[in-house]
Amino acid sequence: MRYCIYTIIFLLLINITAFSQDAIIEKGTISVIIENIKNNKGQIRACLFKKKEGFPDKPEKAYKIIKKDISKKNNMIIEFNGLYYQEYAIAVLHDEDGNNKMKTGIFGIPKEGCGVSNNVKGQFGPPKFKDAKIKLNSKNISIKIRMNY
Repeated sequence: MRYCIYTIIFLLLINITAFSQDAIIEKGTISVIIENIKNNKGQIRACLFKKKEGFPDKPEKAYKIIKKDISKKNNMIIEFNGLYYQEYAIAVLHDEDGNNKMKTGIFGIPKEGCGVSNNVKGQFGPPKFKDAKIKLNSKNISIKIRMNY
């Protein structure tokens, strides 16, 4: 009986410690200012990646996706909230025709606007995760992504 009570107390202490540690883990927001949107047709799709798999052109592998109608051309802001402090990379697509895919031409060159964090461009292919990654290490950070058409 005494062993059973100690076991229960021990398990309760472990649970309390786990809950309090989760409360200590900090979360933040990445605000993405998307610049150079050429028109207000379709939607902007922003994909947040935690790892290189799928970046930048496989949205199904993204950690979070936000789709937003374009109210006016030029600029808009998208926010990723509730993110753990770590490294991320963001890919943005101006899906003008609304088919949820990037329209490409010969050699896979995009026909719709796109951009990635740090505004890096790929050489002989899409940009690399390691070049586009940003570090969330405070409550709020703001980045700019320029759309390329």
